[in-house]
This record gives sequence, C-alpha cells and structure tokens, in this order.
Amino acid sequence: MATSLSYKTDDATNRVLRIRTAEGFFGGSLFEISAPNGDVVPIAAQILLRNSDNEFTGKDLRGYKTEIKWGFESYWNGSSTVAITGTKTSQGEPYWVFAQKDHSLEGELITELQCISAWYYLSLEKIMGTSLGDTYVASGKTIRGLLFDVLTDHATKVFTFDSGGASFGDITDAVQDETSTSAIPVDTSDILYIGVPDTDIAEIDRITIYGSTDGVYAGTSVWEYWNGAWTALTNTDETSRLTDFDVGVADSVPKVMYFDLPTDMASTAINGSTLRWVRLRFTGAETTKPVINRIGVHRFWGLSNTVIDAIEDDSDVKPDFEVSFETSRLEILRILLDQTKSKFIMQENFFKMAVFNESPSSTDYDYSIAGTHTVFADSRERVALIPNEV
Repeated sequence: MATSLSYKTDDATNRVLRIRTAEGFFGGSLFEISAPNGDVVPIAAQILLRNSDNEFTGKDLRGYKTEIKWGFESYWNGSSTVAITGTKTSQGEPYWVFAQKDHSLEGELITELQCISAWYYLSLEKIMGTSLGDTYVASGKTIRGLLFDVLTDHATKVFTFDSGGASFGDITDAVQDETSTSAIPVDTSDILYIGVPDTDIAEIDRITIYGSTDGVYAGTSVWEYWNGAWTALTNTDETSRLTDFDVGVADSVPKVMYFDLPTDMASTAINGSTLRWVRLRFTGAETTKPVINRIGVHRFWGLSNTVIDAIEDDSDVKPDFEVSFETSRLEILRILLDQTKSKFIMQENFFKMAVFNESPSSTDYDYSIAGTHTVFADSRERVALIPNEV
C-alpha cells in the first residue's frame, strides 16, 4: 500500500495495450488457471502492458490491488455530439493481481497481469475467527445482522469518551448486536474510539456503521489514527460525521467509512486496552446524539444498502443460523441472499445491497455521470445482459 502506479492511454508512453474484465452477480471469469496447490482459479481481469523498455521487468506486481477505470471526454448521444467537461470515468469492482507473465512477441515485449475478483477473494476467506467452536451459530439476528458478521469483523474494543464528564463508555458488546443501541456523545472534544489487534492481519481500511438516529451538531469532525501521534486519515466516505444514515427513501441503513490504509499504525493504550486505534473526534456542540446499532471493520470491503428489503430487515431468523467454520464468506452470502429479494453489487469501495427490480423501466443500460458503475451501451437490441448493476 506504500507504492501506487497509474497507467493511462493518453500517457506519453501508452503502456495500456489491452484490458479485459468479466463481471457477474457473484464474479465473472475470462478463463481459469491452476494455482501451485492445484486449485482452479478464475481470472476475472486480464491486463496487457507494453514493456519494451523494461518498465515492468523489475516490478513484482503480484498481490497489487488494481483499479480499472473506463472513461472518455465526450460521448455520442443520438445524432449530435455532446461535450462533457473533463474526463468522466466509471469504475467497477477492484481486482487483485494473481499472476504476472512476460511475453516476447515480434517487435514487442508485453507484461500480462492476470487478476482475481473481489468475489473470488471473498470465497478464499472463511467465517472462522468470528467466535470459538466448530460452527458459527447466530441466534436472534436478522439477515442484515448475519451479513454484518459475514462481510465484516468485530472491533476488539469500541469506546466513547465524554469530555464533559471526562469519562469513557464501553459499547463493544452493544455494537455487535443490532438489537442494542448506543448514543454517541458529540460535544466538542467527545471521541469515538475503534480498536483492532496489534497485528498486520487485523489491518482495516473500511468501517461499516449502522445507525438509527442521525447526529446533529455544530462544527466538524475528523477521523484519525495513532502512529505515535494522532494523524488524520485520508478518506472519502458515505457517513464520516454520523449525520446521515439514510439513503434515498431508505431509513437507517449500513454505510461505509473508507480510507487509505495507513502503513504506520502503532498500538497505544486507550482506557486500559493496548490496541491499534482509529477514532472519530468531534469539534462542535451537539443538538442530537447519533445512535449506533452496529459497527463492523474489515480491509478491502464493507456493507452498504440502497433500499431496505422487508425480509432482510424482518424479525430474527428462525430457526437459528448455523454453518461450519469451513464455509466461505461467499457461500454464506449466497445462502442469505436467497432468502431475500436483494442482490449484491461490488463497487469500488464496498459491497452494496439493492432490492432487485422485477419490473425494469427500459431495456437500455446507459452511461451515467453520477451514481454507481454502469454498463456502456447505446443500442435497442433485446439481449440478455448480466452487468455489474441491473
């Protein structure tokens, strides 16, 4: 995460020779290769880069997270060209470089990157680690609560600090159970602390927050992490200030605070717990305290909603939900979605759940400057499409 590389088709030396990506409801596949242990690995993105000057010969890009953006500076609409100021891009799910190969062709040296999708990454992760025992058992949780457990992990400790009383509150247990709620003080100098173990395995760059009451307060707030001093996180997100837990017509849905992964996080003691900490510090007087139901942490993804499916947000699942710890997160996700009318979209920064539209208004999928990753098309053919977003 310390070094990033960018290549564009309008660079002085255009490295981009060819890019192919495959998308589907649970990940697409261009072709399959065999891993050293014999596993079959679906390759969802193939990137061919010009390497005649050995730009990539000394670079090992395996494990790099790739962000592929498709875009242009103007588009054709009907019978006239409509200019759009600036470069517009559409970005789908992230991919990770699994294999790197060099090809020597006539007059050309090419570096090929074979990438796996976020969906396949999800299939490699097991539910193991959520709690002790041979199985994962959830009692009294809604489908949304189960999805929190599948796609995110629990924070080790979650504290609030009320500057007025100079006192800490431990809300760790409350934010692991959506039936419990915790009002967060947001007066000047009040703080929300989120702690994870002091290990690189526990690195986080996504915090999923499900709240039921928006905070109202003057001033601003800032997300920080500890690296020997409190340092501001570089982030772009949905609910950085805990002032908007709604999306359109949906009330109180999970949202994701995502940020650049710090490379120098260090542990420190907060309220007697020595962990790696991320915190939200408030700077203005409160009118209404935000109320949080759940907090989940993870690296690479979180969970968000567009609208609420009544089934997903219904009463707790009966009978109790139980699966083996050897079950992958992707398998459990499929099982849970089968019980709802929802589908999943993998966006640039998190998984987003949306209710499937059984009555689409048109057969066209058009580019949209605003909104989520879309499929580029301008045709009137009736064909079967499985895009990233329906």
